[in-house]
Amino acid sequence: MDVRLEQAIMNRQNIPSLRLSVRRILSCNGMSLYENPCFNRVLDRLHDSDSLMIDFFDGMDLTLDSDGLEQCRDIIKGYIGSDLTDGYIEYAKAEDGKIEAMNTQIKLLSESPASDLKKIIKEPEIYCRNDLDYADTLFELCKTELQARSVFNLVRNAFRRGVERFLEIIWSIPFRVRIKRLKRQIELEI
Repeated sequence: MDVRLEQAIMNRQNIPSLRLSVRRILSCNGMSLYENPCFNRVLDRLHDSDSLMIDFFDGMDLTLDSDGLEQCRDIIKGYIGSDLTDGYIEYAKAEDGKIEAMNTQIKLLSESPASDLKKIIKEPEIYCRNDLDYADTLFELCKTELQARSVFNLVRNAFRRGVERFLEIIWSIPFRVRIKRLKRQIELEI
């Protein structure tokens, strides 16, 4: 079973879509000197899009999902070539398909009654048409879902969400200051 799937079940969340770093794409292909012009062009094209996320943790970086990569295909192609750009886009779309399938599994498991999950755990082979690999996976999925429904896990998730919210508030203050500075610099350049 995929670790992301197990963690998402235990945390009662969906798996987020894949995001690729523009900085890493350029540096892996020997184009790290051209980060700033590439960032500017991507920002000009996707400034109001959900496909773009600005990452301040590692300096300044832009992360794109598969739609953002598709929209910026010609920009990225200008820096690393069309074959590599197409490869990154195909990879991102394939991962999006896997993530969508895993999120569907999470939804189906969370909507299933506990009695059905317990029946599957007792005899997973019956539900898998004698496919033992899938039977093992189904057994693990159902077992993880029942563990995720335990009181201990529900308390753990509530505590984790509270800590995440607290940290989000604390971390947002310096980022607001950085964003204001970034806006001022952009306004001065214009």
